[in-house]
Amino acid sequence: MAVQLTKSAIDLGIVTASVDKALSFYCGVLGFKRNGEMALPGFGVVTFLECGDTILKFLVPENSVHQPVMPDSSESSRSSELEFTKVTGYRYITMTVANLAEVVTECRNAGHKVIMDIRQLTPGVNVAMVEDPDGNTVEFIDIVSS
Repeated sequence: MAVQLTKSAIDLGIVTASVDKALSFYCGVLGFKRNGEMALPGFGVVTFLECGDTILKFLVPENSVHQPVMPDSSESSRSSELEFTKVTGYRYITMTVANLAEVVTECRNAGHKVIMDIRQLTPGVNVAMVEDPDGNTVEFIDIVSS
């Protein structure tokens, strides 16, 4: 059996401690479009953002969220830019962009931690990684045409 998709993208649910900080990053810095919210009594509130065909769903649970995402993601405890690889589960999202340098500059200027500055991943593929307000890793890839 294979999954029979009815949409060309998957949607991603992200639990957040502060939807305002998430919206500041994803809408304010990255330019995603807010597409409503839904209250789920007994569960929390989900805010929907559009990213191409993908929907990012930010859940603020009724009960408090324990932070950080990593065992200890404080600035001083970061042993490497690949710290997110030390924990199982969904650890990062990837966006393919045409303006990598501009995106990284905007994220940095808005105070978000660039955990991997722009570098060549393979010939013709450049990559950078940024932390969102909840410590999730957002990877940006630029595939350079030859």
